[in-house]
Amino acid sequence: MKVTAVTTLSAARFNYVKVETDEGLTGVGELHPASGTGGTPFVPRAAVEYCAEYLVGKDPLHIERHWQHMFRRQLFRGGSDMMAAIGAIDIALWDIKGKSLGKPVYELLGGPTRNRVRVYAHASTPDAVREAIDQGFTAFKTGVFKERPARIIETPGFVRKVAESFESLRAAAGEEADIGIDFHGPRRRSQHGLR
Repeated sequence: MKVTAVTTLSAARFNYVKVETDEGLTGVGELHPASGTGGTPFVPRAAVEYCAEYLVGKDPLHIERHWQHMFRRQLFRGGSDMMAAIGAIDIALWDIKGKSLGKPVYELLGGPTRNRVRVYAHASTPDAVREAIDQGFTAFKTGVFKERPARIIETPGFVRKVAESFESLRAAAGEEADIGIDFHGPRRRSQHGLR
């Protein structure tokens, strides 16, 4: 079996890599936007093309060999864009291997370690928390910086408002549910404006 094509696919704000073979098996892996998180991930897509130059014509089942080659063929190794591309291709190759052997990938990686996974709901209002509880969720995630970008030093009024918001979420969630705070990607305000 040989790789015949490696392409990127976009669906809304999500990106994927599709690896095709001459035996009709295809694999798909998620392509994280890496440094292009705020816009179109042109650089991770270019990294996929760079890896495709090597991968087309190779046996897709030699996953570790391909990972090592794609990683080592970079002059400056380990950048987020290239690693996003390698990761997406790696997932797609495992997808192909699982299909070729008629097994789910988790079996190829050692089998399941649990039969349940706890998940959380995004909920930033008491009504959303109550609705999620009705659906069976026991954990929630919300952000602090929904109204405006965060500053390095917050005013006492803003801190008080955030605390009141979390008190209302806690009242809606009850004492046993978990509430997580999402600090992912808050913009910071400097003396020169937003950065």
